[in-house]
Amino acid sequence: MILIILLILIIPSILIIQTLIVEATNTMDLVQKVSSEDMTGFFEGFGIREEAVDSFTIEFLKKFGNFIVNSASELIGSLPEKILGIFVLFFVMYYGFKEGKELYISLEKHLPIKSHHKNKLLKKIH
Repeated sequence: MILIILLILIIPSILIIQTLIVEATNTMDLVQKVSSEDMTGFFEGFGIREEAVDSFTIEFLKKFGNFIVNSASELIGSLPEKILGIFVLFFVMYYGFKEGKELYISLEKHLPIKSHHKNKLLKKIH
């Protein structure tokens, strides 16, 4: 059941992230290839004069493209860690609910610390 839920969440997430990466990469390539003449011509089509289009605009677009690509890369890099964390969370919760009393008794029996520390710790857990 948990596997089905994870697959329902993971597969669409992977497809969305792949699409974001492709779009961000294409945007970054486009922004890096754009020259100031291209930008001037683009803005003149909207009635904006050439003086208004300066290096600041071009630099902004390049930085924005870099930000999008870096953000998508960080998201992709952290996704396996998040998925593993969720899996471990559900795994521990399942066995904690199913075998909780046995785990408590086993912990009480095999915990390698002094008895007064063990009692204090087990009172906090219980």
